[in-house]
Amino acid sequence: MKRYLIIENSSSPHEEGIVSLVKVLKAKSSYVALLIGDGNAGRVKELGLGELVDEVHYLKKYFAICQVLNFRMHDDVVIYNTISVRNSLFTFFTSMGRGANVYYIRNANSWLKYSWHFTSIVDLFTRNISTFFKKIMLSRSSMVLVENGRIKNYLISQSVTRVEVVPFKFLNDSAYTKKLNQKIQFIIPGLIDFSRKKIDVVVDSFKLLETDVREKVCLTLLGRTKGPVEEAKCREWKQLLGGASFTYFSSFVSVRDFSERMAECDVVVCAFKVEHRCAHFSETYGLTRGSGVDAHAISNSLPLIVNSDFGVDDEYESSTIKFHDAEDLCRIITKLVDSPGDLDQLRIIANANAQNYSLNSIVSKISLLWGNL
Repeated sequence: MKRYLIIENSSSPHEEGIVSLVKVLKAKSSYVALLIGDGNAGRVKELGLGELVDEVHYLKKYFAICQVLNFRMHDDVVIYNTISVRNSLFTFFTSMGRGANVYYIRNANSWLKYSWHFTSIVDLFTRNISTFFKKIMLSRSSMVLVENGRIKNYLISQSVTRVEVVPFKFLNDSAYTKKLNQKIQFIIPGLIDFSRKKIDVVVDSFKLLETDVREKVCLTLLGRTKGPVEEAKCREWKQLLGGASFTYFSSFVSVRDFSERMAECDVVVCAFKVEHRCAHFSETYGLTRGSGVDAHAISNSLPLIVNSDFGVDDEYESSTIKFHDAEDLCRIITKLVDSPGDLDQLRIIANANAQNYSLNSIVSKISLLWGNL
C-alpha cells in the first residue's frame, strides 16, 4: 500500500501547513501518517490533526532518526514539512531510508546558494553546512513542494523542474462568518517581529490620518510580540493611537481567537523588509520566501495592501494595493474610508480571486505528487 508520511521535527514547526498538506492528500483518499516531534502534541490536538490523518506517531528527541528510518517502507512517499538549519542533519540522515523524498521548500535560496553575510562565526558555519546538506538532498529528491507560484517560478529559473504548489492556507471553508463592523478593520497577521516587518511604517500611516478618518478605522497586530523591544513599542503605539484604534497581543493567539479576529477583518495590510538576512538564511520576501500575511488574505478572500516591492501571485494582483511609504499608505486608507464603494468593489474582486485557492482548484493542478515517485 502506498502511504504518504508527513515528517515534522522542527522546533519551529509549520503545523497549519500540515493541515493543508493533509487536505490535499485526503482529497485523493490517500493513506496519511504524521510523524511529529512529541513537543508538538498540544498543537496536534488544537488543530485536530489526529482526526485528519490515519496515524500519528510522536518522535522522541534522542530516537527520532531511528524511529523514522524504521517506519519508512519501500512504497512510501515521505514529505518533509519543515527543513531548518537546526534539523538539517535529522532530515539528511532520515532521507536515506526507503521510499521517495519530497521536500516542502519555504526558503528557496537556502537550498540553492551559500550565504556569506555575517551574524556570527557559528551562524555562518551552521547556515552553510545546512545548505551543503540541502543541496545533496535536493539533487536526490523526487520532487519539491512550495507555497506559491512565485517560489515555483524562481526554482524553475534555477533548474529545479519538478515543483508543485500546495499553499500554506486554502480558501477558508470554516463556519466563521464575516461580521459587520462599525470601523474598517485592518489586520497585520502573524508574529510581531521588527526584523521581518516594517510595522512602524503602517503605524506611522495611521498617525498621519485626519482625526475624523482615524475614528473610522482600527489596526490590529494579530500575533504575539517577539520580544521586549516589540512589546515596548506596541505599548507606546497603543497609548498614542488609543485602545479603540490599535490592538496587539503579548502572548500566543489561539487558533480559535485568530479565526474569529480574521472574520472581523476588512483589509489585510503589511510592510515587509523584503531583503531579509538573519542567522539562518538570506531570502527575498515575495520571491524566494513566502509569507503568512498574503496567505491569510487569500484564505479569507480579503483585499491585501503591501509595500510596492513585495511580490504577490498574478491571480491575486487585482485585489492587491501597493504603497511606497507611510504617506502613500495614509492616502490609500483615507480613500477607502471616504469611498466605501471602492472597498466594496475590492472585496468582490478579492472573493473572485480567492476561488483560485480553493482545495478543489489546487488539487486539480497537482499531478507529480500522485505519480510514480
